[in-house]
Amino acid sequence: MAYELQQSSDAAAFQAVYTTAAKQDADGNHYDAAVPMDGSTAYFRLKLVDVDGSFSYSHVLRLTGNCDGAHRITLYPNPATQSFCLSGIDQPVQLAVFDLTGRMVLVHEQVSAEQHISLAQLPAGSYLVRVVTAEMGSHYLRLQKR
Repeated sequence: MAYELQQSSDAAAFQAVYTTAAKQDADGNHYDAAVPMDGSTAYFRLKLVDVDGSFSYSHVLRLTGNCDGAHRITLYPNPATQSFCLSGIDQPVQLAVFDLTGRMVLVHEQVSAEQHISLAQLPAGSYLVRVVTAEMGSHYLRLQKR
């Protein structure tokens, strides 16, 4: 079994940018891939390849970069164990956490700066955190839970 990370600039034509064999760790699976973004928006999906060659795709995630560095939203601590907080937000935001298959595993409609977001119900692993603000739109941040 293998995972192939695919990237697209238009959400239609995807290219493989990272491939790795699936692993079974006792403390959860963790994969890292550093992928440059050409432009401010990129689309990503996972291609999950089974041992018999059959495959399926995850949901497509849109990542929007903030190239000028203004209004930088960050989360801390990262890696986190029990909870994390956001900084760089002036007003409440919507927050959603996705696992690496694209499944939403946690959602909060109103999150303020420095508010602790509990991760107690999530297993260890890598997640994407989507932060939606009225003035800046959607931002995606990588979170590692240990």
